Amino acid sequence: MEKIKENHYLVLILLLLLFLNTVCFAEKLDTDNESIIVKEIKIQSNNYQISGRLYIPKIVYNTDTKVPGILILHGISCTKEMLSGLALETTKAGFISLTIDLAGHGESGGILGGEDPTLGAEAAFNYLAQMNNVDQTKIGVVGHSLGAGAIRTLALNNINITSTIFIGGGVGGSNNVSNSNTLSATLPKNLLIIVGEHDVLFNIDSLEPTLRHIFNTNEKIISEQVYGDFSSGNARKLLILSTIHLLEPLDLYSVHNIVDWFNSSFYSDINNIQIKGFTYIIREITLIFALTTLILTIIPISQIFNEKILYTKNEEIIIKHRFLSEKEVLFAWGFLGVILFIPTMLVGALIPFPTLLIGSSMAWWLLSTGLIGLVILYLLNQRRLKEYKDLQKVIRLSFKYKDVYLALFLIVCLYLLSSFSQLFLLQKVRIFVPILPVLTTTRLIILPQFLLFYIIYFLSEGLYLHVYRARLPYNSKIIDFLMTLILKISPYIILLCIQYIPMYFFGIRLIPSFAAFFVEFLFAIIPMLIISTFSSWWLNNYTRRIGAGVIFNTLLYSWITAGLFPFGGFF
Repeated sequence: MEKIKENHYLVLILLLLLFLNTVCFAEKLDTDNESIIVKEIKIQSNNYQISGRLYIPKIVYNTDTKVPGILILHGISCTKEMLSGLALETTKAGFISLTIDLAGHGESGGILGGEDPTLGAEAAFNYLAQMNNVDQTKIGVVGHSLGAGAIRTLALNNINITSTIFIGGGVGGSNNVSNSNTLSATLPKNLLIIVGEHDVLFNIDSLEPTLRHIFNTNEKIISEQVYGDFSSGNARKLLILSTIHLLEPLDLYSVHNIVDWFNSSFYSDINNIQIKGFTYIIREITLIFALTTLILTIIPISQIFNEKILYTKNEEIIIKHRFLSEKEVLFAWGFLGVILFIPTMLVGALIPFPTLLIGSSMAWWLLSTGLIGLVILYLLNQRRLKEYKDLQKVIRLSFKYKDVYLALFLIVCLYLLSSFSQLFLLQKVRIFVPILPVLTTTRLIILPQFLLFYIIYFLSEGLYLHVYRARLPYNSKIIDFLMTLILKISPYIILLCIQYIPMYFFGIRLIPSFAAFFVEFLFAIIPMLIISTFSSWWLNNYTRRIGAGVIFNTLLYSWITAGLFPFGGFF
């Protein structure tokens, strides 16, 4: 027994060392082996502050040398970390780069839909232009999706911008705005438009008339062909990528073209910049690995906490009949979430509570799934079992005070570790966007709004996956976990296949653009589902009850949602 306890500590120490070393490696990559200075800054914009991440080549830091500056803006429900890879690569090319959290996003104040149409970009541009090391005659701006719209507004009203890049937005499509007709053959200067062939928000053919006007030609626009002249400021280029909306700014070829475009815009007479690999890809993979090790720490932490603090023996709830086959779980629970996904996400977009855009959609989707799932389970329970129908009793026995203590302790441990990574190493563990960020005071206040929504969902899921599911006699716990995971995520993978296989191979979009935009969020949601499935599976197997897993996942999802989604105009 003592040996087993010692193993808990050993596993925890190994995971913590692995986590810290991985984050340190990511920090080293982020500074390009200490050749780049990375700083977190605050910029005053109207009545709120904008959070920024500044990348400066070390060779020009604290000198009088002036180099071009780049302002980089992310899309909706993202943060500055999403495009920090682009900031890293442009800085490696010799520029000073600044990426910010748009108004209402991340650690910035303000709201989306407020008085500033640039969402803080104008204040960030002025900050960049006033830096001692920035050449004010050579400043470029680049934005993705929502950020492209903000960049367009900025570029159309600022003749000091030397080069502009729209990625998946800024012109036409679902991101079109009333002033899009002011785009011309000369404004904004040196314009590169990047769009994915499979971008659900765009029909590239429908852009053709607008592009011909902007490119000053009556002929069909050819991808990757440069129109106009950099020295005159009227250079134009369309780049069509074989990718989706979410991945446009992360695409290797996209990043290569962005760096090359800025280089040509700033140094039209010479080509003095060589692109040095793609460090940001390795950094992102490293941070995903760090997130994985962080989540795995719940195994030894829960064991140590139970043995050293609770001093209790876990007792299994005896269910006389596990009456749901795995196929029934798949259809009654797995596909229920898929069926309700698009309708409730659309409804949630119209309901201003909880007070975060898209976060409200997420909350109503999971709440609806949980409530309907409980009704279906109750009806199945009444129909199948004659001698054991008290679903309320099963739920009551599934929760004990020690489950609450364990879940809270695990969340606190994860928050402290994630905070250490962010505050001392300037690295947020993430998959595309930060998953477990340090919450600002405002976002911490928002967090409780999601608790009731999510606890009902995870209660229903725990009953389906762990209490009433009749498992096959697996010889391996790993196989049991994989089967649980398949039951959970396979319906969502099927939905992605329904949308993207016809799109990639036949050019057919089965789901219309606005609904398809929510479907694309599944690329970020599925990793969250994997994390919650693992934690509920482990805690159920360890405690013999679903209570700890339900509470832990409720707190975890509330943390993620409160930290990720933007404040809207109704807040």
